[in-house]
Amino acid sequence: MSIQQVPEIVVSTFNRGLDTFAHILSKAEQHAKENDIDVNSLVDARVVEDQLPLSFQVQFTSRVVRTNLGRLSGEVLPPWDENEKTFEDLKKRVQRTQELVKSFDLAKTQGKEGEKFEMHFKGQDHTIYLMDFMLTHVLPNFFFHISTAYSILRAKGVPLGKEDWLGGFLGL
Repeated sequence: MSIQQVPEIVVSTFNRGLDTFAHILSKAEQHAKENDIDVNSLVDARVVEDQLPLSFQVQFTSRVVRTNLGRLSGEVLPPWDENEKTFEDLKKRVQRTQELVKSFDLAKTQGKEGEKFEMHFKGQDHTIYLMDFMLTHVLPNFFFHISTAYSILRAKGVPLGKEDWLGGFLGL
């Protein structure tokens, strides 16, 4: 892998991860229908009390994608409202984010290989190469919030397995 390939890897990972997210949300909706569960009860679901709910996991994953596509292209993408209240709203948020990624122009990332990025973490400012930031911060953060959503749904009885997690990433 060369540093020039990082944007393509990031965008491809966003695409596949969002496919996974859409799949696990669809499976949760199907489970709710089959078991006479109010699917909207999952919007505020969490595994533990001090964890942020499913709605946050969807919103933050979307924000990670949008913000970092902006960083890759050198553009500031306007924020989206984060007011999803229903399960359908969450599904639409993922779909809207998928559409954004699919419309992203990789050509806008050319010449960014050597750019440095200033980040604030744990009360300190750090300078890091943008492409390193994508691989060492953005992608792990992206995985964390999708994985947390998966865990929330799993804890609420949605019959999700490893194949549900890996299928979208494998493009299946």
